[in-house]
Amino acid sequence: MTKLSRQIRDIRTTAQIKLKQTITDSGEQVKDELVNAIYDRYGFQDRSYIGERLQLKVQPSQLELIISARHRVSSAINFLQDPVYRRSVNPKSPNKLVIAGYMGAFLRGKTSHWKGAFIFQGKNSNILLGYRDKGQTTREIPSVPYGPSVAGSLAVIKDDVEPFVVQMLTKKFERSL
Repeated sequence: MTKLSRQIRDIRTTAQIKLKQTITDSGEQVKDELVNAIYDRYGFQDRSYIGERLQLKVQPSQLELIISARHRVSSAINFLQDPVYRRSVNPKSPNKLVIAGYMGAFLRGKTSHWKGAFIFQGKNSNILLGYRDKGQTTREIPSVPYGPSVAGSLAVIKDDVEPFVVQMLTKKFERSL
């Protein structure tokens, strides 16, 4: 009986070592899958913007792989696609092309025209997107619209990505045994 219990203990130890190694090795791949899922759903311009805001923490002793993001809203300028032009109505410069807003999308594939949108430099020398309603003539710094945060996006897509991540970890673990 002691020989059997020793073999079971050795198998458990080997499996635990392989599981720790699997979790440690697949951290970046899981993070990349989450970045791709967020990029596919939301209109972020760059995958690197998302990747920089996701933190990966691997704790092999606890058999944990933690991916988190700070909840900080993203400026709407990160979701711009193209400017929209119109002909000027100024009699001094007729037919001159002027900006009439921007095309943008918070969700990928759901583009809309943001009339009255303009780009300006904020107090901290950062580039921001503002809106003015039709007829509004004030030149004060407007309220700035924000899009979804990376943390909020992660919370939405995590349930969709979880089955794939579990399947990937299972396959890697089975191959290592």
